[in-house]
Amino acid sequence: MKYIIPVILLAVTLSCEKKEKQFDADGVLLAQFLESDSGSGLDFSPMQNDDSSRVINFTPTIYNFKKKPYTGKVTAYDDKQRKIFDGNLNDGLPEGNWIFYYASGVVQIEGTYTKGLETGIWKNYYTVDKPKVIKQYDQSGYLLMRKEFYDTGKLKNYQNVKCPQYGDIARRVQFKYNGAIEYLDAERELGKLDPAELQTVLLNDKLMVK
Repeated sequence: MKYIIPVILLAVTLSCEKKEKQFDADGVLLAQFLESDSGSGLDFSPMQNDDSSRVINFTPTIYNFKKKPYTGKVTAYDDKQRKIFDGNLNDGLPEGNWIFYYASGVVQIEGTYTKGLETGIWKNYYTVDKPKVIKQYDQSGYLLMRKEFYDTGKLKNYQNVKCPQYGDIARRVQFKYNGAIEYLDAERELGKLDPAELQTVLLNDKLMVK
């Protein structure tokens, strides 16, 4: 299952000025003062692990502060002092809730990291409370389910992999802009539903095994 969203560049260049503050007004470490094997700053793109091979071959980057793996909150701002993201590191790895922002300050992406891997529910928004993409990962970082939405709020695409969480059935459903079903690869019972009913089932995660 492959889906590519525009890459968000989260690299911040380390300043050479010794007097530059390392923490913001709230006492949160500025990400440009982190260091890793790849250089200075924090550089990664959320919601990019879409297939098993990428997760299997993924090695989380350890971020250091003063030559030690950092534990604590981190943040970054652009050159106009607009916040780019808020997050946490634990022993140098992304951990817990992370939020990435549009230049307007509206949340663009939010989700949870576990030892550097995306886990649980991740959401990418068009604007406030208007999802563009929702992904669900297991605790090992494997993608289980993905929903893509039209800007109207209606479902555009739905996919889940074959896994116990979804009854060991792989599914794929595509909807047209007007809500009509364009493609369906799922059990026969779902095919008997009208488009509105099927959207409700998928939007409310009724295919998940409780």
